[in-house]
Amino acid sequence: MVLSFLIVRVCRVLRVSLTRAHAKPILTTIPSMMQAIEEECPMKREYPSRPIPAVAAVIFSGTKVLLVKRANPPSEGQWSLPGGAIQLGETWREALEREILEEAGIGIEVKSLVAVVDRIVRDKQHRIRYHYIILDYWAEYASGSAQASSDAMDVRWLEIPDLEALGVSEDTVRVIKLAREMRRAANSRAIANRGETCSFTL
Repeated sequence: MVLSFLIVRVCRVLRVSLTRAHAKPILTTIPSMMQAIEEECPMKREYPSRPIPAVAAVIFSGTKVLLVKRANPPSEGQWSLPGGAIQLGETWREALEREILEEAGIGIEVKSLVAVVDRIVRDKQHRIRYHYIILDYWAEYASGSAQASSDAMDVRWLEIPDLEALGVSEDTVRVIKLAREMRRAANSRAIANRGETCSFTL
């Protein structure tokens, strides 16, 4: 039913263009066609027609990292990095800051991209039920008091050695450790630069 209605709408757009003999070229109707398709077939998170771009953050405060316990599929009940899908019209940074504020109630200072991860979940018939392309960023805590809200059942500041006991996935732990190494390297460079500056000024 929806498909038939969609075809009718697209054909109407084409017919209007073709009957206007001296009007704009047919190519100008493509945006209208795409808009009609999006309106009738909005992007679904479950069984999507294409991968969904998303963002997440490894957020440090001292030696601890922030994790959230998911309230919704595909990771319901699991501890993972806070984040979510990028909405239409958002930049990745806007999406990241919004998701962290919604899920954990804190502000962050984004530092650098850590990794790009595919999250693909198939059902029993091997159909793709979820497919996210996740941009994982290193960020530092900036403000607020961490508390669960929105899609999170719980939120905690944890030491990295404690992650395994909570059943955090290997991929998530790997990204966290990679972010930690990037953080250490950045701190080492900052210390070295301060030393060079002092040596020069003296």
